[in-house]
Amino acid sequence: MYHNKKDVSKFFDFKKRTMYRLVLNKRKRILQKRDNIKIVTLVRDPIATVFSRFFQDLHIQFIEGKKNDAIHRDMDVTYKHLEHCFDNYLNLNYFANWFDNELKRNFNIDVLRQEIDNTQPFYTFSNEKA
Repeated sequence: MYHNKKDVSKFFDFKKRTMYRLVLNKRKRILQKRDNIKIVTLVRDPIATVFSRFFQDLHIQFIEGKKNDAIHRDMDVTYKHLEHCFDNYLNLNYFANWFDNELKRNFNIDVLRQEIDNTQPFYTFSNEKA
């Protein structure tokens, strides 16, 4: 979600990140080999999600801010720093592209090409793999 991946990586030990990636890749390969898979996902209001995510990961903004000592002494500088981070580091299209990034890329499921009945509270997608 953040373009500032170098600072985010400071939170995770290299060995743990590597093991995490290996486990995720293994899970992905197992799922891709199955004849049928069931994926259940929920969709949340993207604007609320962006704001929520920004404040949930506020510590990331302060890592960037530590490069500027004034952020800890002056509330106006802190506010401007957070505004700058929101405008420049937050990937606002992350949630808009979530289906393509996760489902289409990993499982070749293109949800957005299907007809969706907006009167229904849920949507079921089926193809040869799902």
